[in-house]
Amino acid sequence: THVIAEVSSHAIDLRRVDSCDFDIGIFTNLTPEHLDYHVTMENYFQAKKRFFSEVLPQSKKNIVNKMIINGDEEWGQRILKEVSLPSINYGTGSKNDVRAINYDLSLKGINAQIDLVGEEITIQSELIGKFNLLNILAAMAGAKALGISSGEIKLGIEKLKRIPGRLEKIESSLGISVFVDYAHKADALQQVLENLVQFRKKRLITVFGCGGNRDRGKRPLMGNTATSYSDLTIVTSDNPRKEDPLAIINEIEAGIDKQKVKKMIAHSSLNGDAVHAYIIVPERRDAIATAIHLAQKDDIILIAGKGHENYQIVGTKKHSFDDRIIAEEALNLRGNE
Repeated sequence: THVIAEVSSHAIDLRRVDSCDFDIGIFTNLTPEHLDYHVTMENYFQAKKRFFSEVLPQSKKNIVNKMIINGDEEWGQRILKEVSLPSINYGTGSKNDVRAINYDLSLKGINAQIDLVGEEITIQSELIGKFNLLNILAAMAGAKALGISSGEIKLGIEKLKRIPGRLEKIESSLGISVFVDYAHKADALQQVLENLVQFRKKRLITVFGCGGNRDRGKRPLMGNTATSYSDLTIVTSDNPRKEDPLAIINEIEAGIDKQKVKKMIAHSSLNGDAVHAYIIVPERRDAIATAIHLAQKDDIILIAGKGHENYQIVGTKKHSFDDRIIAEEALNLRGNE
């Protein structure tokens, strides 16, 4: 009965969605991406803003508050100032229409007391981290604008157990917390790691790589981000495509501060070590297995970059590959040792 579409900045700029009658539009955030097309962040913003200033107003749908905007985000605040369309803004700040009054975040999920445009409700979610709390607030604001009751909103939020490949937890009986996430840009990786760091009891171990034949500029940035937040980083392949995986890894390494982060060899002596280090394991399957082999009770493992994808592109061929399945297999093997 409803269609939820992720509308790209390219689609907005090239007027591909101008003939669509949208009920509402939700703005979450804006971070550096697609600059090969937009060139500057201002151009990127203007493309996104056009959805709210031109596309939504011409919709024939009879919804009062068509704009749902992240009021905590600086680009969102600009849209609220520059576009004169009725809106509902959301976030954790006190001036938002939909806001988290109190909230508790843990590896078990989210407990939050929400002000839903003047109505107070409590929700429990199995999703992890503050960015998922913000996503929940966005969904609640959107549902409110569409006239959905608070009871139905609460039920919908609490029924959602996981989002495939988005900080998706892989069950383990070893006392290790393993997560798979699609984060494949520096800012997305930073968001995920910032969320996981606050739950760290011992080590945070990150496995990641960068895709081939894609934005090379993000590779050193991701190397810096991963090693800045992680106790142990395992640099590996993503979808290398037509590039040499080792060449991609070399460009990732260029962003790592060698004065602060020690390069080591994948070795069992890393078990439980407090040293701030990184290792290179080019084969992704081996990298995931290495992380799980090295992890100890209360460690957190993040496997980043591919998330829900069930393939790996090497050359021009797609091979069956799913981080979640590989992680489960490695955990089962470790549990049977």
